[in-house]
Amino acid sequence: MVEKRESNSDARTATRRTGTRRAAAILTSIAMLTAGTLLVTTGTAGASNGGSVMCVNQAPVVGVWVNVQGGRSGWAGRSGSGFQQGWSYNTQGRPYSLTVGCGGSPARWASSSSTTSYSRDWTHIMCYPGWVYGGASLAIHDRCFKG
Repeated sequence: MVEKRESNSDARTATRRTGTRRAAAILTSIAMLTAGTLLVTTGTAGASNGGSVMCVNQAPVVGVWVNVQGGRSGWAGRSGSGFQQGWSYNTQGRPYSLTVGCGGSPARWASSSSTTSYSRDWTHIMCYPGWVYGGASLAIHDRCFKG
């Protein structure tokens, strides 16, 4: 009978160890999921940019290229239609410039206009494709400015 009690005691100890291991594994999984969620949430919140672009000549916006300084450049997602549209792109929290296609097709733009420098806040911009405004003293030609 003594041997039987030792066996029961060993079984209870093994069950406790298994339960403790399961609890530790579950807690570790929860901690990793929570940390991963925080990392993803924090990583994308400050990195995404967006706003609106407008072609002043009222030609439809057919493309928005985002040039990220020291990062991954690419095509912005667009929403809406016509000469004023929304745009969004993950700029990785870095300064960027925009080039906007006005008129034509996404594959062949009728004209393009670009922002004048890199910035972190090119959100709502107005583009002047092919325009000269204000004579020689103030020439705006194929440029985009904050609207």
